[in-house]
Amino acid sequence: MYPDLPVLGLCPAGRTYLSSIIFMKNIFLLTLAIIGIAGTSVAQSRLYVNPLANGQNNGSAWADAFTDLHNALAIASQGDEVWVAEGEYRPDTATNRDRSFVLKSGVKFYGGFNGTETSLAQRDIIAHPTILSGNIGNPADSTDNSYTILYMAYPDTSTRLDGLDFRNGYAVSDTHFFNLSPVLSGGAVYVL
Repeated sequence: MYPDLPVLGLCPAGRTYLSSIIFMKNIFLLTLAIIGIAGTSVAQSRLYVNPLANGQNNGSAWADAFTDLHNALAIASQGDEVWVAEGEYRPDTATNRDRSFVLKSGVKFYGGFNGTETSLAQRDIIAHPTILSGNIGNPADSTDNSYTILYMAYPDTSTRLDGLDFRNGYAVSDTHFFNLSPVLSGGAVYVL
């Protein structure tokens, strides 16, 4: 703005360039305020999942809950909660053993709801089990089950799994602990 003038100096009339210092300070404070607002403006939301819901299928309320867990997990972001009603959820409806539910870092994933609760304290995880099952393909054959039911990449300490029952994942055992992968380790949950 003042290319050849010192930040604080005397002009020919004997005045200091203090106004340029105040101007730069104000720009700096405005920049910090904008960064602060942008950093704290991440809206936290709650997403609902219930395979029996027949509303808008947008996850905004129990009546409009997502009917597919993958959809809720795909749009959930750090700070969000995903509330899942009782029932059995499978990573794939066909035979794709590589497909898993994917939980992003910082997302809180809760099960055990009947589909009417308004607070976590109201749920009953025993009476309303939320089951994540890897039993895809032939129900009588465990060798065709999902390798990993839930995959989490580098979750932070705010990431939560609560009120979920994992069943029937079938990762091929890797007893040498080298070349670890979701296919070889983590039949229920694979954390990278």
